[in-house]
Amino acid sequence: MKRRETTVLMAVVLAVALLAGCSNGKAKDTSAAPTVAETSKAAETDAPKTVEPESTAKTAEEKVDKSYKIGISFPTLQEERWQNDYNYIQEYAKSVGGVELSMQVADNDSAKQYTQIESLISQDIDALIVCAVDVATIGPVVQSAKDAGIYVLAYSRLTENCDIDGIVLFDNEEVAKLNTEYIYSLVPEGNYVILNGDVASVPDVDSYPKGWYSVLQPAIDSGKIKVVMEQYCASWSAEAGMSNMENALAANNNDIQAVICANDGIASGVLQALDAVGMNDGSVKVSGNDGDITACKNLIAGKQACFTAQDTKKQVELALKTAMELIDNNGKIISEVTGSFNNGKMDVPAITCSAQLITSEEEIKTQLIDTGMRDEKAIYGN
Repeated sequence: MKRRETTVLMAVVLAVALLAGCSNGKAKDTSAAPTVAETSKAAETDAPKTVEPESTAKTAEEKVDKSYKIGISFPTLQEERWQNDYNYIQEYAKSVGGVELSMQVADNDSAKQYTQIESLISQDIDALIVCAVDVATIGPVVQSAKDAGIYVLAYSRLTENCDIDGIVLFDNEEVAKLNTEYIYSLVPEGNYVILNGDVASVPDVDSYPKGWYSVLQPAIDSGKIKVVMEQYCASWSAEAGMSNMENALAANNNDIQAVICANDGIASGVLQALDAVGMNDGSVKVSGNDGDITACKNLIAGKQACFTAQDTKKQVELALKTAMELIDNNGKIISEVTGSFNNGKMDVPAITCSAQLITSEEEIKTQLIDTGMRDEKAIYGN
């Protein structure tokens, strides 16, 4: 009996020790899902540790234990780019797990978007990702979200005169520069048309000219290049692109050699205007941006000279990760901040993505189709 009692006593002691060890291990296990308070305390007291390249990736435990309620406000689903973004963000949220999305689309109606964001605020969301229809008028309702304790990220367009936590966008100055360098290599002399996006969309419509003119200005100053039209295109639409190009052709007796466009939607409208006067044969060099299916088809057909392809799947993933970081870290962004933009009230931290220039069918295959960015069947119809 005495030996049995001793054995039982030892087993109890061992069990207590194991439980204590498990408890201590859980407190220090960085793969477990910490509370916001635990995250803040760890940041203050723990020594720096090796950071994995993907610092915002979620572990399996976090997928189960954490929950995030995030509102999304898109301006439109008119262009293919926004349709893709709408689908990408849902796919990524599902793959991460624990993310509840409340998504709204404003149909390019700023008043509708304002009301939709008010509705999202009432749903007790943790964070809001918003791409404004009109950056100048959306500020008050975005400020209301911040005042309600909601983290706010601007997406592509900078909401003005309000407090926000950051903006996730492509480096639009670099995008513009890439396109223009290629067009200029093809057309070092002649008449140029420059068609920007919607005047209400900043910082992109402000950033593009910096890239365009960094390339063109010396040739403009020397008289080799003349910009015969520079216009904004309402809603970034093909219709606005076509109308502006029709006016440019009429005003210049069709004497135009190059057209630089802020997106592929505008470029497709330009090509329609050129087609109407029998000039849609590639002799006028047209650039675009986004790399949508129509642009791929136009480039393969020899109608469009180039475009920059923005991997918006990466952009929406970065936006969602950053929103989750804000929730996890009490408003602190862990992703690399590459700069800032002043929105009239504050300097907003910017997290940027890179784009890639596409100039040939081979590059469409290797950089877009083979990488999964674009669907081969959608481009070739087989």
